[in-house]
Amino acid sequence: MRVLAFLIKCLMIIMIVFAVASYISYLKTGRFWVPNISFTSIKSSLPSFRSAPVMQTLEAPDEPVYKWQVNGEWVYGDTPPAEVDVQRVGGDN
Repeated sequence: MRVLAFLIKCLMIIMIVFAVASYISYLKTGRFWVPNISFTSIKSSLPSFRSAPVMQTLEAPDEPVYKWQVNGEWVYGDTPPAEVDVQRVGGDN
């Protein structure tokens, strides 16, 4: 019985704090604060797996891009060093 009374007192304190915070918000803004817990707000915050992802399109660069290997790793750039084997990437190969 004591636990139930304690929980009721805690709930009453939380309700009073919420009411005071809402009233202070009303005094500052002139409007009561009402949480937006509609289904559409919940639905819009969840990721949608039905639609395709919207991706940004990029334009192709005007200058040629090359790739070469340094210590077994591929390096990409527009000005390759002269001493390595270079392959042109994309464009008109």
